[in-house]
Amino acid sequence: MNAGVRGAKETIWLSARERKKEEEEEEEEEEEEEEEEEEEEEEEEEEEEEEEEEEEEEEEEEEEEEEEEEEEEEEEEEEEEEEINKKIQP
Repeated sequence: MNAGVRGAKETIWLSARERKKEEEEEEEEEEEEEEEEEEEEEEEEEEEEEEEEEEEEEEEEEEEEEEEEEEEEEEEEEEEEEEINKKIQP
């Protein structure tokens, strides 16, 4: 009879040990998944920031180009006016 009780106790103890091990493994898996999700979120944020920076740079470049074009147009107009004035004045 003692052997049967001892065997049952060992079975219960092993089952509890196995459950604990399974729980620990599940916790580890959950932690790993959370870490992966966090890493993915960070990567997405970084990509968004990079895209925003690129857009800002492009906008700045466009503005600079527009300013340069305006300056060139103004210079051309001034030159044309000077030529006209030279022709008018003998």
